[in-house]
Order: sequence, then structure tokens, then C-alpha cells
Amino acid sequence: MPLRYDTFLGSSGGAWVPPPEPEFTPPRADLLAYWFRAQDACSDISGTIPCTNGDPIAFIPNLGVGTSNAIQTTTINRPVFKTGGLNGRSYIECAAASQQYFEDIDLTQPSGVASARPRTIIVVTDNINLSDFRAILGSTDTNGGKAGLYFRSPSGAQVHYLKAGFRSRDIVNPQILFAQNRRGTNPYTEDTYTTAISSAVYRLNGISTIINNVDNASSVAITATQLLRCTGVAGGGNGYFDGHLYELLIYDGALNTNVWSEIEAYLMEKYGFVFTPGAF
Repeated sequence: MPLRYDTFLGSSGGAWVPPPEPEFTPPRADLLAYWFRAQDACSDISGTIPCTNGDPIAFIPNLGVGTSNAIQTTTINRPVFKTGGLNGRSYIECAAASQQYFEDIDLTQPSGVASARPRTIIVVTDNINLSDFRAILGSTDTNGGKAGLYFRSPSGAQVHYLKAGFRSRDIVNPQILFAQNRRGTNPYTEDTYTTAISSAVYRLNGISTIINNVDNASSVAITATQLLRCTGVAGGGNGYFDGHLYELLIYDGALNTNVWSEIEAYLMEKYGFVFTPGAF
């Protein structure tokens, strides 16, 4: 487990008190479309009442430059706010059986079999139930996987991003996951406009895997993306996330390794991960 031993106990053996929030100014903030943190969750749709442990979450403010917040107007579909998670931090708890998710945000993908906007997704998760398809991002549209980032376990724990050809194994609990797509063999070249995608990279707890694949993504245009649901992906079953979500950053573009490294260091400190980051 990549966690400090004192995640659950204080220095005197008493109840754990979370350490102070690490100072962090997101690099390339101009490209940071969405930044959602569990600690900012609110129990009212206006976003004025902070959640306490066990509250259904109606609203999470977006700290990025995108225009949408995370909102769920239907009470029975609201994820639950919990405290006392990794390094004492708050988290969002989702149960797939309860169909808990957040509604549309304005992330889109163009039509065409070779078209997909480059993006970088960074997420901190734990306790993922890998049966069926467990989505961080997705769509209700046909072949909604074109906007999707989801987990499954048909042949070893897998993560899928954008299309079936971009998949990797060895998902773990807990994890810091980076997923990025772009054109060409070097996915770390910054890029905000390329549409022809031929490579993707995953980085799970400091270990990177680059995947090159010539299969095209779906030709269907995705007009909006949902958080914690991807019911449009082929064979995706219920497509709802099942586990704990701590933090989610979505960059509207591919990023270089310096940016990755800075974000990874922040998340490791904040959530108490202990691993030696490998090469990019």
C-alpha cells in the first residue's frame, strides 16, 4: 500500500488529524478546464452549505477555467461526502447500485473516426470495485467511451481512456492516475489543438506506460460529458463509478513532463502516498 503508516494514527497514537493542505498553484492553469476536490463539496444546489460526513453532495465548485460545476439535481442520484480517508482527507463515495453521479459538463469531442481532442486527466481514487465498467468520465451517447475514462477487470484490472485500443492493466487501490492522449509517439509534447490521436500514456502511482494504437475512436460526436457515469460505452453495463474519488483535474490539452511531475508531487504529499516516481 503506497501510504504512510501514520495515515490512520496521530503521532501520539490518538485519532489522526489531517496535516495542513499543501501549498499548490496549478501549473498551466490556462489549460486547466476542471478541478474538483472532495473537500469543497456542498449539500445544496447553490453551493453555499459545506457538506459534513454522510451528506449527499449536490454541488462541487469547479476551480478551473471551465464553465460548469459538478451538480446533481436529483437527490437519490447524489454521491455521498465522507471524511477520514487517505491521509485523513475527505472523499466522494459512490455506489454503482445507487446510480450516483454528476450531470453534464461542457467537455465535448468532435465527430469523425480519427478525431479526438487531446486532454490530460489526473485523478486520485481508492476502493474501486472493478466489476462491470466504473467510469470517472463518460457519456450517455452511443459509443460514449470516446469521452470516457473508466475501469474494468475482464483480463486483469484495466483502465480505458478514449477508445478500446488505449487500455492498460494493473489498476491498484489507492492510486494516483494520469491519462493523456495526443498524436505521435511522444505523448509529452504540449498540444492543445491536434485532432488525429494515435498515442496515449497512463501513469499509475509513478509508473508510466505509453500505448500506440492505430484503431480509430468512435465517429460519434460527444456533445457533453458526465462525471462518474459512462452508460453509452459499448457493453458498459450500468457504467457508474463505484469507489472513492478524492480529486480530479482535467486539462484541455496534452502536457509536458515538468507539469506532470509538479502535480504528482502535490498529490503524493496531500494524500500520503509513498512511492518513488519512475521515469516518464
